[in-house]
Amino acid sequence: ALQDLSHIAGAARGGMVDVIEILESPSPPASPAAKRTRVPTAAAEAGGAGPVAAPRTYLAGLQAIAACIDDASSTRSAFPRALDVVRARVDEGSVLTAATGEVDFFTSFGNFDKKWGCGYRNVQMLLSALLHAEPALVLFGGAARVDDGGTVCVPSIKTLQQWLEFAWGGGFDVAGAAQVGAVVGTDEWVGATEAVALLRHQGLKARVVDFEWKGGPRRQRQMGDALVEFAKRHFGEVPVSPETRQTALPLLLQWEGHSVSVVGVARSRGGDESLLVLDPALAGAYLTSRMKRPSTSFTAAAYQFAYLDVAGGVLVGDAEREEGKVVSSELVLVWRDRVEGRGGI
Repeated sequence: ALQDLSHIAGAARGGMVDVIEILESPSPPASPAAKRTRVPTAAAEAGGAGPVAAPRTYLAGLQAIAACIDDASSTRSAFPRALDVVRARVDEGSVLTAATGEVDFFTSFGNFDKKWGCGYRNVQMLLSALLHAEPALVLFGGAARVDDGGTVCVPSIKTLQQWLEFAWGGGFDVAGAAQVGAVVGTDEWVGATEAVALLRHQGLKARVVDFEWKGGPRRQRQMGDALVEFAKRHFGEVPVSPETRQTALPLLLQWEGHSVSVVGVARSRGGDESLLVLDPALAGAYLTSRMKRPSTSFTAAAYQFAYLDVAGGVLVGDAEREEGKVVSSELVLVWRDRVEGRGGI
């Protein structure tokens, strides 16, 4: 069941709830690449065990904390809709595979970015998952980090807009920059390609895969099946011991002007498979009731996945970072009777 946790908004980390800080970054430095640094937690310094963490499940112990600030102000304040750990409406036994670690939920619902901020909210979710997995990372001039108290901090939408324009100015996704134009202070939405440019600029190994329907005007379930298969291979099979799994972060899935974060795959008793998603356009019971998206519901002609490739390390060297300025995707063609292309299919 969902709990009303608004009374803890702004409180320090503790119990089963984290309050996520969203920070403004300073002006982008001349060298924006990610750096690693040891970030000790207050509990570690004191020799204590720290706060009691929520039980981990194959849903990655999803902490859905709708925390955000008014981007027009430099004052930090927690958004009053804080949710309990999201396990409602999803039977754990039906989950085939899911993201590892933890991911924090950020919503546009009822916020200033309603109807256009989904791309940025999904980037915030992905960064939170990355920082839970790699707490020594410092990104976006310190706006994305784990602080000394163990709190995950992610950049605000305003800060992400500034860094996206800085990435474009540095030669990342020049074609996309020409198409989108300025984003700072606007309600221009961004998608998978912009997310990849933003993350690559930080020295992260980000990739994008395009799925295109080629099976004629009447679309059937083949597109959804291809998306589900990609997600299963991305997250990997769930073994007997979850601790033996390799890190698998959420996927950003975009289509027709909207995007969501895919955090796992479920299978019904009848054998039908669904993507488990966190939709930044939703909150509360609306979010949990629509976490399962059946493969038959994906009827658009085109989809894009953006993701962080953690195999061999999520950070890239200078040469690979330079090559990554051109954002080209892997193309997967979906026909009625077959799937062609790369992208892990």
